[in-house]
Amino acid sequence: MFKKIIIILILSAFIGGQLSAHSGKPKYHVIIDTDGALDDMRSLSVFLSGNDIRVLAITCSQGTLLPDSVYTKVRSLLSVFHHEGIQVGVGDKTGQELPSWSSFTRGIPWGNPAKKIASEKREEATILLNRVSENYPERIILIALGSLKTYAD
Repeated sequence: MFKKIIIILILSAFIGGQLSAHSGKPKYHVIIDTDGALDDMRSLSVFLSGNDIRVLAITCSQGTLLPDSVYTKVRSLLSVFHHEGIQVGVGDKTGQELPSWSSFTRGIPWGNPAKKIASEKREEATILLNRVSENYPERIILIALGSLKTYAD
């Protein structure tokens, strides 16, 4: 009987130690640029759900949609996931035409768009990138789901 109790205590200590081993500190600190494509919604959802990933900011560039439309979709997604504290910046419009599938993508909601999103003051993506990365103590990984224009600017 005593051996069984000892074995159970050792196993529970081993299993319990493994369950509480997460430090709570993220391994990766990222800034993500999106052009509003449908696959970007899924990618952002994965990045936002990870315990080892801290999303510092999201920038919206032109690609599948115009930057202002991307901004609205990203803010809606952040609202649904209760990540309203993540900063979002808007990139410049380019002279390029939107692709033929942009009307399809525009019609797909990324969350429940709130009325206040339309009236929010929007920060330029380059200013946001510089402000967030200027004195950040950790290494920042830039993830481009759209074009590289915003990072190039």
